Order: sequence, then structure tokens, then C-alpha cells
Amino acid sequence: MELRTLAGAAFVDFFHCRRRECLENTQRVIELARTVDDPHGELLTPWGAAVAELATGHLDAARHHVSEGMTVAERIRDRYWLCGTLVSRDYVFRVQGDWQTVRESIDQGLELLPMETRLLSVRVSLEYDVGDFEQGEAYLERYLEAMRSVPAGPSAEHGFIAGMIPLVGRITDSPYRSGIIESAAQTVFSSALATPLVPAHTRAGVAMLTVERGGVAAAQEQYASLKPLQGGMLPQFLITIDRLWASWPTPWST
Repeated sequence: MELRTLAGAAFVDFFHCRRRECLENTQRVIELARTVDDPHGELLTPWGAAVAELATGHLDAARHHVSEGMTVAERIRDRYWLCGTLVSRDYVFRVQGDWQTVRESIDQGLELLPMETRLLSVRVSLEYDVGDFEQGEAYLERYLEAMRSVPAGPSAEHGFIAGMIPLVGRITDSPYRSGIIESAAQTVFSSALATPLVPAHTRAGVAMLTVERGGVAAAQEQYASLKPLQGGMLPQFLITIDRLWASWPTPWST
């Protein structure tokens, strides 16, 4: 019971961007896992712990968490949890610049869940980052199809796209799909159930859109909302909150 409770707390800490608390609860779960057999409980912790370690540059620690998580995920063979663990492992491979391994890992997950938006968003970012715009566009359209198939709400499906599209626009020097950004942002911001992690991705995208339009004051409002999350990270984009603040008022301009 203690393991499940602490694992659940670490999972909540992850979605509330509480890096220190997430790592503390994860460490206790690791200790308890040596004495009890509860793989589902264990799997609640590696995702957040890996992101928390990456946010502070502890690559070896992040690599360890995802390695342990993959061992447990492959043991229980649950598609959702295996795909989620693959996503966290992909964060580590992307930091290392191992693009081919990320692609292979995402392909593995998409064979299990073809419309898994967490995996698709990582693939979109990767393909545009390496300059394969055709593949990036194909995966972006697939993501949008998956997003439209789920009910509107403060979910990752809607929250991530608002940040993803401005990033794509900056890379390709093409117009932003402002209608999609604004619709997704409205969906996320209008919900009282949104946890901080998802709206943080959304706010980053809205800020970029408003800067593009010359609305510095409106962008500043979004940045102010991100300030309590400094020290954390936007895992789907592998960008730290501190980097956003350092680049104000023109994010990703350097």
C-alpha cells in the first residue's frame, strides 16, 4: 500500500512539475520495490523521474530510470504503460542525439498503439529537428487525426499541439496554423481539471504565437504563468522553463 501511495504521489508530482518531490517519492518507491512485487506501482515513477533528472542535466540518472522502467514495462506487457515508458526513454535518446534509436523506439510503440499521441508528438519534433519536413508533416497530420478522435479537454492530445505547431513554424519559417493553436488553447485553459504540465506546453506555444503577431504584452502574460514552474521542463519539446525565460521576449530566437 505504501509503494502504491508513494508511486501515485510521484506520478502526480510529475504532472504538477514538482521535480524535487517527484525524485524523493521515486527513491522511496525504488527502495520498497526491493521488498514487494508490484510492477504496476513501480511503473508510475520512471517517467517523471527521468524528466526531473534531464531538467537538471543528470543524464546518467535519467538513463537509469528509463532502463529500469523498460524492464518492468516489458514484464507486465501492458500497451499503454509500455508506450509511456518508451516515450520517456526517447527523451533520453533525443538528448544524446541518437535519432535512429528514437525512430526505432517510436516505431515499436506505434505498432502497439498506432495513434498514440505521446509517441507521435516526439516523432513530429524529431523529424522537423533533423530537417525531414515531409516526414514531419506526415506525422503531424497523423497526430491531428488522433487528437480529433478524443473528446475535447485538458489532455495531452490538445495541450501539446498548441506548442508543437509554433515550433514547427519557426523551424520551417512557415505561417503558424493559428486556428488550431487557439482552439487547443481554449480547450485546455477553460478546464479547471488541467494539471500544470499540459497547460505549460500550451502556454509556450501561445506565447510564441503572440510574439509572432507582435503582441508582446499578451505573450508576457503567458510567460508570467510559467514562472512558478522554473526549474522544470517541457518534456515533449525537451525545453526547460528556464530556457524560455532566458530567451524572453523572443523564444528560441538563438
